[in-house]
Amino acid sequence: MPIARGWIGLTVSADGRRVYASGGTEDRILVYNFAEGALSFAFDIKLKSGTYPAGLTVDKAGDKLFAVGNLDNFFHVVDLKERRVISSIPIGAKPYACAISADERTAYVSHWGGDSVAVIDLATARVVKNIKVQDHPNDLVLTSSGARLLVANGNRNTVSVIDTRKAEVIEQIDVALVPKSPLGSTPNALALSSDEKTLFVANADNNSLAVIDVAQGKGSVPRGFIPTGWYPTAIGVATTGKKLIVANGKGSASRENASLWNEGFDRKNPGYVENLLEGTLSFIDMPTAKTLALYSQQVHRNSPGGRKKLSSIKAPFLLGTRSPIKHIIYIVKENRTYDQILCDVPEGNGDPTYCLFPEEVTPNHHALARQFVLFDNLYHDAEVSADGHHWTTSAYATDIVEKSWPSAYGGRGGRSSAVLHSDPEVYSSGGFLWDLCARAGISYRSYGEFARIDFGRPRAKTDPPPKVRAAAPGLEGHFHPTYIGADGIAVMSDSERFGLFYKDLQAFEVKGEMPRFQIMSLPGDHTLGTRAGAQTPRAMMAENDLALGRIVEAVSRSRFWRSTAIFVVEDDTQGGPDHVDFHRTVAFIISPYTRRRFVDSTMYSSSSMLRTMELILGLPPLSQFDQAATPMWKSFQTEANLGTYRAMPARILLDEKNATTAYKAERSLELTLDKADTAPDNEFNEILWKAIKGPGAALPPRRVAAFLRYKDQD
Repeated sequence: MPIARGWIGLTVSADGRRVYASGGTEDRILVYNFAEGALSFAFDIKLKSGTYPAGLTVDKAGDKLFAVGNLDNFFHVVDLKERRVISSIPIGAKPYACAISADERTAYVSHWGGDSVAVIDLATARVVKNIKVQDHPNDLVLTSSGARLLVANGNRNTVSVIDTRKAEVIEQIDVALVPKSPLGSTPNALALSSDEKTLFVANADNNSLAVIDVAQGKGSVPRGFIPTGWYPTAIGVATTGKKLIVANGKGSASRENASLWNEGFDRKNPGYVENLLEGTLSFIDMPTAKTLALYSQQVHRNSPGGRKKLSSIKAPFLLGTRSPIKHIIYIVKENRTYDQILCDVPEGNGDPTYCLFPEEVTPNHHALARQFVLFDNLYHDAEVSADGHHWTTSAYATDIVEKSWPSAYGGRGGRSSAVLHSDPEVYSSGGFLWDLCARAGISYRSYGEFARIDFGRPRAKTDPPPKVRAAAPGLEGHFHPTYIGADGIAVMSDSERFGLFYKDLQAFEVKGEMPRFQIMSLPGDHTLGTRAGAQTPRAMMAENDLALGRIVEAVSRSRFWRSTAIFVVEDDTQGGPDHVDFHRTVAFIISPYTRRRFVDSTMYSSSSMLRTMELILGLPPLSQFDQAATPMWKSFQTEANLGTYRAMPARILLDEKNATTAYKAERSLELTLDKADTAPDNEFNEILWKAIKGPGAALPPRRVAAFLRYKDQD
């Protein structure tokens, strides 16, 4: 039964004859009849605009439906006979799920954007208490007696057990694969066995279920893990009690998409990345103790966080306070795959078929790859830009981010990338790299990364520059006040961005000290498409290339060069073409301590870059992902090579402009290309490809690789 804009929220009446589903951004509840194994639409219940219904439950008599509004922050009571909302109770941030006590006098609601569960007296229609649990509580399940409420905490590795009589937490169950793990398991769905002695917890980012003995009268005891598909988001227990049913939010694995591709560029194209993440259901027999032991071993083998570290290669120099590298500059660019830029470097694994910006356009990218280290086997952890900026700065994307972007990118509305990059309630509890620096007493500064601008209308050239604000609390007082990053691509050029950084660098030289960690948005390679009168995509990429080269040259000629490493990566690949996999991206590490003219084909991830930076600075990991990532020591050396870098001049005109006849020039004007990551990525990729290759050039299919890298080390 198709649901056009559905989101989370599904429940069944006590007699099994009615099914209720969230209509998502349509702001309605869809009601279906269920008979003889088939659903048929019955009616819908309209809600006020902006509700975004999430968790649902229905009373025993089938007279009332209870729904939480994830965007309006209300708990709604619906009269099913009158088919209307009869009560709306204000609650906390981003409510996710709800449960009703056995006597139907009390409701419990998880505050996904906070760290508590609301207790609602249904007779008085008011919140009587908020029970503190842990970060980002999502799913919850109430025992049949109503004595205990179990709550999954998505931004921790825990499940909170609440004594409902006392209205307090009596136990925190750690569901991570190994003890003392940083966050990253992402528990986000719960189910109890039919005898309520066993709790099953869906660990979305461990691709597994945790199995917990919760028999009353004793403390909870972990029993093991069950492997699932990719990102499990819901669990059910069959009425027989003999099977588990698991919904895998992203399906089973990455897969080839060439055979699915067509020439259309709407969201119905089955080759689009948004359509490749098809959910699946797993039907799993209740395991015996012996089978559960085997399953647990499999889960540990499947997860880098659950097995031995992958790399035995050690850093060639001391780390932390004794490291010769004292300064790190981390540059985050926008949306390019490896093949889009470095496809024509013969030393690497490139395919010119997929090339958009060869050496003629990007001489500095190519020179840096040749003079320092060429990484041709590094893959981004992110799938799109909405989660990309989180992965590049916190080595994690919360379940709020992961469950929000598919709706937005799929054209169903909900939270946009701009919201996901400016709302602290959706951020990782592990913080960002700069938060680690703050805790360690390391100086830091941001140039446009999570330092955003606010303007609600197109800007005229005569308008004053928009105000920059910190979009993450830890950046207050630690960002450049006029440097505009990826949310203002058309407002500031990459040449201007370089100028602001260079001015600061000169001041640091005079002062004799520079922030030890600097992060910089350099977003011009996103481009503005083919807007008439705007720079062509080639020109914007060339300017981005020149700015990168000038940054490296300036730093390499400064007093700080001996103690500096410059890390460069894209925020994600935005589903662009690459002959290996569309996650493969462009990355550089540039330092006197990196090897020269070296090709490193080790399989790395974007979290490998974070882990390498953390280890150099003596910082702990942010999540399970950077903790388990392979550090990039193979590309470093013991002795410093103080040779400097000279920026290569642009080979094409930087003021090359799009003509009014450029491919889809009018459409480029309509798209929100001023802000990165807000335009439909597939359509935008098509515009770039055909603007450069010609209107008749067929866009090559994306490739999705399902390979794994696993090697036991002593």
